[in-house]
Amino acid sequence: MNNEYKKIISKLSVVEIAEDEIKEEMTLVEDLSLDSLSFVQMVLMLENSYNIKFDDDYISMDKLKTVKDVEDYLKNKTGEQ
Repeated sequence: MNNEYKKIISKLSVVEIAEDEIKEEMTLVEDLSLDSLSFVQMVLMLENSYNIKFDDDYISMDKLKTVKDVEDYLKNKTGEQ
């Protein structure tokens, strides 16, 4: 799987962090300081970048808490490994 999702998260994070410094266990809210608006922007950017549509249930900060959660969801939706 490509790292486009890390570029997107890095761009939206309030914390200044390079995409190669983003680790799977990092939380989107606590570690990377995404708020509800940047979370929705992330979802929209991921949909465009990966040509997918997020299930309504997963447009939730409770379901996608960590970078790994985002990666796993994208792998599931795209069929990539």
